[in-house]
Amino acid sequence: KRASKDDELGPSPFEARAPRGRLSVTGFGQTRSMKNLGTLLLAFFLSALVAGIVQNQLAIVFRAREEFIAVVMLFVLTAIITTIALGVALAAARSVAGIDWTALALLVAMALLLGGLVGAGAVAERKLSFNTADFAVLAQVAVPTALMIGIQW
Repeated sequence: KRASKDDELGPSPFEARAPRGRLSVTGFGQTRSMKNLGTLLLAFFLSALVAGIVQNQLAIVFRAREEFIAVVMLFVLTAIITTIALGVALAAARSVAGIDWTALALLVAMALLLGGLVGAGAVAERKLSFNTADFAVLAQVAVPTALMIGIQW
């Protein structure tokens, strides 16, 4: 039996194999998780920056006032929740489909949240009317949040 090239040279220095019978504490798994964490943080900051700029432009177009404070607070909350959800999906996913389903679920959750906000506003005012101020607030929440989810996805 002739020895293969791998047997002659030994394992590649780029392979992160633990010796038999031992668990590798440092190695490929740790490097991969650090890359995932770095990618996740970069996606968070980049998506928050871009979506924040879009949100500010929408506030200027709609001449937002005090309601813009609540919109920004809601956006920051959704940014954190989205990043955590996609981070867990990235760590636990065995395929890209898991991350895709998580992003789609986040978009559906955002739509349900907006529907809940509309419903809460209708109950508080005791009427089912929808005016331009309501549309402005919903647009300032929906567009940047969907953009942020899309960038992180």
